Amino acid sequence: MNNESGKIETFFDLDAWKEGHTFVLMTYAITKKFPREEMFGLVSQMRRCAVSITSGIAEGFSRQSYKEKAQFYLSTRQEYPAALLRLGSSFYRTWVGY
Repeated sequence: MNNESGKIETFFDLDAWKEGHTFVLMTYAITKKFPREEMFGLVSQMRRCAVSITSGIAEGFSRQSYKEKAQFYLSTRQEYPAALLRLGSSFYRTWVGY
């Protein structure tokens, strides 16, 4: 939080966004090491999925009604397991040869 009162003023102040941003950075670092032939397939999917998490949080934060906020936050919450699944399956396929 960037103010003394401790109020959340922007989505940058949300712990969920901060954690999501860390996940995006980690995803980019990990996928940077993937084989070149995966760049436009799996790497692209994983990066878009990770970015959609922080995008959904930011977009939900900007919504005025509780119902709209909840809708964006819920869809964002559903993106995280999908990103983890892609990350896990890509690890096995790429480095274990499965």
